[in-house]
Amino acid sequence: MRLGRTVIKKYETEMNIYNSAMKLFKENGYDNTTIIEICKSAGISKSTLFNYYRSKEDILLKYGKELRKKLIKFNSELPSDLDVQTRIARLLISDYKNNELLKEIGSFQYKEVIKRDWIYLKDEEVRKKNIEFYAHILKKGQENGQINKCLDCSTIAEIIVAVYFNKLNLIINLEHDFNYEEYVYEMLEIIWSGIK
Repeated sequence: MRLGRTVIKKYETEMNIYNSAMKLFKENGYDNTTIIEICKSAGISKSTLFNYYRSKEDILLKYGKELRKKLIKFNSELPSDLDVQTRIARLLISDYKNNELLKEIGSFQYKEVIKRDWIYLKDEEVRKKNIEFYAHILKKGQENGQINKCLDCSTIAEIIVAVYFNKLNLIINLEHDFNYEEYVYEMLEIIWSGIK
């Protein structure tokens, strides 16, 4: 199915606003960036911006949603016969690599999320969807005997996502290189020793 010009133009405008805002957030900080500056950077009017986003907070929340889309796409490209532990490791590493911007963009997002309860609650929706995403993968692993059938996949997924976000938040402030790939495999090996 081919998308019409109008749909493509709307998507391009939405992403132009998003990318312009993220660039400004990175350069000036979230609090120091105004809607007017975002409009000027994107080359649009204020009313056009409000057709796509209700506030600059909504633009900020799109960051997590965009990362999730990339993760789902990456999962669909992985071989279907990949064992669950390797699949999850590759997904976590891919998500981390997509989050390389975290040191620039993500650190301000995290600080903003902590400061504003309602943003945290909306961002929590993204985390819940990530838990559901990993739980679905884990359930497939249970079906083919890779994971103990007595265990709750949602709880395992919640642990994996919690450990992932905890480490990600610590990495934001690190000045030195961190071998995230090695960490993921070690962390999953510990988890897997308990769920097989």
